[in-house]
Amino acid sequence: MSNHIPQEGRGVLFQNLEKKTDTHPDYKGQIMHNGEIVKISAWRKNHARGHLFSLSVQKRPEPMPHEVTTDDGDVPF
Repeated sequence: MSNHIPQEGRGVLFQNLEKKTDTHPDYKGQIMHNGEIVKISAWRKNHARGHLFSLSVQKRPEPMPHEVTTDDGDVPF
């Protein structure tokens, strides 16, 4: 996937060329929403009214803060 950072309210979907099973998405991409990059997955489906895309979104996980302590305690070295 591209390292391009989209503008607010915009994004991209690319065909998933690595799809191995029906559960893998047909398309993958990302969108910028409220200043956060959100991952998008899409599956092309047939419906009585025609073709549709079933979508799933996933926010990128927040980085975990590292716990920092200044207590040297009983460190022997």
